[in-house]
Amino acid sequence: MSLRVLKRTHVSEAISHLTLDDLLENQAAVFRSLSIGTNVQCPPRLTLALPNHTTLIMPGRILGTGSALKVVSVPRGGDAPPGLPAATAVIDEQTGRVRALINASELTALRTAAGSVLATRLLLGREAQPTHIVAFGSGAQIRAHLDLLVQAYPNISHISIINRTVNQRVNSLRAHIAESVLYAQSGNRVEIVVIASSETTSVAAAVSGANVIICATSSTAPLFQSEWVRLGTHIVLVGSYTPAMHEAPEELIRRAGIVVVDSREACAEEAGELINAGFTAETARWAHMVEVGELAGESKWTAETVRAAGDVTIFKSVGIAAQDVAIACAVVDRAEQLNIGPVIDFDA
Repeated sequence: MSLRVLKRTHVSEAISHLTLDDLLENQAAVFRSLSIGTNVQCPPRLTLALPNHTTLIMPGRILGTGSALKVVSVPRGGDAPPGLPAATAVIDEQTGRVRALINASELTALRTAAGSVLATRLLLGREAQPTHIVAFGSGAQIRAHLDLLVQAYPNISHISIINRTVNQRVNSLRAHIAESVLYAQSGNRVEIVVIASSETTSVAAAVSGANVIICATSSTAPLFQSEWVRLGTHIVLVGSYTPAMHEAPEELIRRAGIVVVDSREACAEEAGELINAGFTAETARWAHMVEVGELAGESKWTAETVRAAGDVTIFKSVGIAAQDVAIACAVVDRAEQLNIGPVIDFDA
């Protein structure tokens, strides 16, 4: 049995040969299949509570794309190095053997960001040109989201990064995003500022000027107040994945009227902000959650309907295994095409 092994640098090389449109369509196809409900297998993820981490085991299959299993560990509080420790095994559907083993630390953030930018494009419309972005957090998720947003929206002129402290990691993130802007926008000048979350006045000013707000933290309390958010703002919430976590206030969730989600079932069980605001399977607000796959596919739901339901738009993602399957298979396919990474005889 031959097995392709892709370490982090191999994965980065394969990703460099995928365009923004490649990434968005990769995730759009996942979400469309998920909303149809017949082409995707996503068993509930398994959770192991370790002393320093919560380890998540997520298998999945997409008909016509492939099968994979991801293992990722989420630190229990405190600052962690960029990129969660993660690995994905991609399965050969003909033989049932492992086709490739890949370092997925970069992929978790990338597939989430691609899903978020897809939802942002759908909800804001292709003609929208947001200029002011606010990002809460400084980890791999924020890095990936900002990388893709500066590619998607060349008119971005101001980015505020809000973190608990102004430390080396957030300053490294600022330097990285500055390089991304130069690469993606051909020298367009973008002001990038870092704000400590304790500086309430500065945080409020940044939020009130934002066109797009991204939250990627493990916070158990809202990061900002609803009244700071101006009409028409788009909010992306990707940090919380348990009922106890809340990145946005209940009042803001209710302002949206309809909330766009990656998975209705998963968010009703895991998204603390939505659960707190009454978006559960047992309430009438269940019908006020729309899956991004419904917007990306053919359904009764349109972006215009969602926008008309409230004075802000919200995309909430808790992450689904099918996203990992799709991005892992895309990376392995590209690696095979370009002969990236060693192939070993696993039975030797």
